[in-house]
Amino acid sequence: MTTMLFARHEASRAAAPAGRSAAQRAADQPAEIIDDPRIERFDLAAEAGAASWHIQVARPAGPPPAGCAVLYLLDGDATFPLAWHAQAAAGIRDLALVGIGYPGGRRIDVRRRYYDLTPPTAAEYMRVRDPAVRTGGQDAFLDFIAGPLRDAVARIAQPDPARQTLFGHSLGGLFALHAMMTRPALFRSYAAADPSIWWNGQSILREAAAFAGGIDAAGGTLARPVRLQIETSGSLPPTLGRARDDAAREGEEPAAHGLAHRLAAIAGFEVYLRHEAHETHGSLMAPSTVDAVAFAAGAVPDGVQRLAR
Repeated sequence: MTTMLFARHEASRAAAPAGRSAAQRAADQPAEIIDDPRIERFDLAAEAGAASWHIQVARPAGPPPAGCAVLYLLDGDATFPLAWHAQAAAGIRDLALVGIGYPGGRRIDVRRRYYDLTPPTAAEYMRVRDPAVRTGGQDAFLDFIAGPLRDAVARIAQPDPARQTLFGHSLGGLFALHAMMTRPALFRSYAAADPSIWWNGQSILREAAAFAGGIDAAGGTLARPVRLQIETSGSLPPTLGRARDDAAREGEEPAAHGLAHRLAAIAGFEVYLRHEAHETHGSLMAPSTVDAVAFAAGAVPDGVQRLAR
């Protein structure tokens, strides 16, 4: 892996919503549409008649390589523009971007993302006021990414299978961790920003324990090395308040930090961590997207700590 420092593009940071209340207001705002001949946009479904996703694919800026790095961006209607601007500011040319969003033109489709990004969730753990919200679609969504979407990207961008990264924020971060622990070979790198570890009674930590136990039983080393970058913010979504399990009291270390250290102890894992005390859960989306661009390009974002085994 090429190691370099990567300075953030401050314009991307400035675009971040200031906290969750601002993020809620921003969710229904129109998504930024970038007009460039390198970008292809299309709707894609897992099968005929099923609900589709809105996909944006940006080819690498440089001459078509034999195989380019690829960054898959969850909540793509919000994160794809941030990644596009960050990539341009950094002059990264050998990286394709894939934004996975939803038809409709909004930055965030709240109901669909709840379904796509979560495991089946017991009623006792539901902290969502909208009665129309459904959960439990994460494995079907992962099947879509691993199958129809990757096939479509392969026809457009000539990806290098060994240089592919999945990035998600909040529930997207939770999904990225689930993908990593259930199909670690699907991507070379995973980036999770403020992953919602509290979701479903912290079921992701039980999943992590089973994942680590399976590795131990198989000899203690990942069959294929994995890179993981975790970033956390310094405050909680206000609507969750003290009910949230992973960092509900001021000054308490987020559960994501403990998970990062446990995974770093496994041979074959390359784990990076950054805590953004000055960022909120909502405002972390923009700078963590910038860092994900660097990470996908094989760089070490400035200020990110690599955890020792």
